[in-house]
Amino acid sequence: MPPPLASTLRYLRVVTASRDSNSRDKFGHVYCTVLQYCTMVLLIMLALLLGVAETSDVEISCTGLDKMERDLVFNSSHGTMARIKQHRGALARWTGAQQSNNERECRIASLGTSLCSLAKVVLSEQVRSQTLDPMVSTKTWVDFMTEHTGHLTSDTDCARYSQYRGLNWNPPVHSWPEAEFTQAVVKDMLHDNVGATFQPALCNLDYGPQDVKVERNPSVAPCAFRGTRSQPTNHLWTLQLATGIRPADFSTILEFGGGTGDLASVFRDMQFEGLHVIYDFPQMNLHHRYWQRYSGIPSYLLGHDVPAHIAQTHARGLHGTVLLTNGVEHKGTLLTDMLPGLHLESTSNHSLVFATWSLSEAGTLTREQFRPIIKQFSHVLLAYTDSGHAAGFGSDDFFSSLAKDLLTTHSICAWRMAHYARDTYIIAVRRGHGEAGCPAAAGCSEARLNSNIPHTCNSQPVGLPKTKDRFIKGRPYPFPQPP
Repeated sequence: MPPPLASTLRYLRVVTASRDSNSRDKFGHVYCTVLQYCTMVLLIMLALLLGVAETSDVEISCTGLDKMERDLVFNSSHGTMARIKQHRGALARWTGAQQSNNERECRIASLGTSLCSLAKVVLSEQVRSQTLDPMVSTKTWVDFMTEHTGHLTSDTDCARYSQYRGLNWNPPVHSWPEAEFTQAVVKDMLHDNVGATFQPALCNLDYGPQDVKVERNPSVAPCAFRGTRSQPTNHLWTLQLATGIRPADFSTILEFGGGTGDLASVFRDMQFEGLHVIYDFPQMNLHHRYWQRYSGIPSYLLGHDVPAHIAQTHARGLHGTVLLTNGVEHKGTLLTDMLPGLHLESTSNHSLVFATWSLSEAGTLTREQFRPIIKQFSHVLLAYTDSGHAAGFGSDDFFSSLAKDLLTTHSICAWRMAHYARDTYIIAVRRGHGEAGCPAAAGCSEARLNSNIPHTCNSQPVGLPKTKDRFIKGRPYPFPQPP
């Protein structure tokens, strides 16, 4: 209890005890009682205000926030949900407040210290060796994770982790979208009525390294934006056109391969309030935790910040947060064990697996481990390169096989992207949650349907209605049935 509130209650007990019980003046007695209770209410309100202000001042300081985050990494379940709730509130206040340069530098330093401290626990010799297994990933990513581990376990590099983009460290997740950026993609999106609703998310420059290239071209967008932001907003726009489901309608997101970690920020900008889970390498889990907390997103490492059994039994209480997990520690069981608590089978819960080019970079073992998980989700968005990704495998064979499995429970539409000629979208929707359509605005047409992927996509493009009254939360657009 805050000290001001405790002292106020002690005072009120004394005042109440001293009330003249021998008074014979009924009116005076009533007047005195009313006055005392009014005073009590006012004093309690004042004490609460003082107590909140006193607590907030501690929580919003760099050192207070750092202490709170260090206290989260514990083994006992006692107080976990309460501590997470307290941390989320403090992080939100920190992000929304105007910070001095000293406080910002302090925050960067504390995040760097936390990064190295946790990396030395998470990246054990066994975890490192399993990460380097060619069955887990491709040689390119094995090399990336070897270099990345060196940075994460170096106190010097952790202290300057905020310069990740400028130092050109690998994996270059923050610079890849710069090179792959296509202005036509953003133009198509913003010229569409549905796509225009994604403009606030596109224009948000607050996430991640501040030295990522910023695009400024009024003929493309009315705001400055980054290539790292254009890709996830474009993917979610495409998904909404193909399914009629808005980002805010999902209750659970499972992202395979987190890249920059920016997708979680985009979802939040689009009013998503559910649970976002990122499945990636242990090294990338640490990367995402750093940049998401740096950007004010409550991000927690499953099995460390949040005990596994808490995630299994209190999944709904973790809505509004990001959980980070991997297939190396505990053989990936932390993710599979928590899935039953998410109630993915419910037709009232829309859930999404999101994997853009990441599955085509994964090794055979990882793909097969993840295959049965995908089928449990109501919606699936995949993207891959037909002829083999530069960083990995990416042939049609795996995705054709995966689509065949999904067809028993989901409708599927697969088409080659309009502005990335060798790349394919696969969008699947479980029966009872709508149907996957072929949105012309996002480049889908009969000519672009990928014949290598088994699908139920309408042979003719689906033109979605663009009237605001059709935006009904949790209800897909009505697609014409195939003949």
